[in-house]
Amino acid sequence: MKSRAPDVLRKGCLLRIAADALHAGAEIYALAFLDLRFEDGHVERWLAGGSARRLSAPPEPMAWVMSWAGDAAEEYAFSVMCDVARSYRVDSPRFVDELPCEEIVVEWNAEPRGR
Repeated sequence: MKSRAPDVLRKGCLLRIAADALHAGAEIYALAFLDLRFEDGHVERWLAGGSARRLSAPPEPMAWVMSWAGDAAEEYAFSVMCDVARSYRVDSPRFVDELPCEEIVVEWNAEPRGR
């Protein structure tokens, strides 16, 4: 028998930027995540899908990029809960819409897609 489903601690976004600064043409990826606490107390960050784009010229300001990342967390976090539900045989995944996007992690110089 599987253990009970983990508790959701936090909703957020991993923002991967394939450059060392924001500039026109830079590829950026926003991947939603949920931090989950398991029965034994350990915490895991489960990633979901997300959005990708190239920055326009002139590039969007960082505040816009962070807002876009927050929107991606809102849009894709439920798919993590669906993964949890499938993994733990939960009949109905918990909705996470009411959780705020508490954390955006920025990874600079990320590997571009397809490499």
